[in-house]
Amino acid sequence: MAIKIEILGDTWEEVQHEARKIAGVDDLEAIDEGTQEVESLDKILRGSGWSYHELTRLWSEINGNAREALAEIATRPAPEGYIWWELAPNLELQKGELGGRMSSIGFALKRALPGKSNPVNYDDSVNRYMMHPAVAQVFCELAEAGDDQ
Repeated sequence: MAIKIEILGDTWEEVQHEARKIAGVDDLEAIDEGTQEVESLDKILRGSGWSYHELTRLWSEINGNAREALAEIATRPAPEGYIWWELAPNLELQKGELGGRMSSIGFALKRALPGKSNPVNYDDSVNRYMMHPAVAQVFCELAEAGDDQ
């Protein structure tokens, strides 16, 4: 889905002023800083198969329980990973409940970003959930920012 917004003004300053009002930003420096931050995160994410936009889109599609699981797994990114029998108790869950949360991430992923691989993989050989370190960094930041993302 795309939204196209046309802003009309007699001068460039009027157009900028209207754009800032729509964006809810008082100065263009804040917009530039936000853009630079996203570009910086995208550079860090290279090689992970994810962009910042995709991760924030997935985060917005999943419920609080699944967010809690992603955020906890993100505290132990690859190569260490998170052993499931440590993860479940840390989230105060039984193994079956953990599976439900992980499934909901997969369903949200298929709905929001069809064809994209899961940012969390389970490695049976070591019984651990694995997450790319750069992806983990973004999920930790999103979790820290709270539910307003």
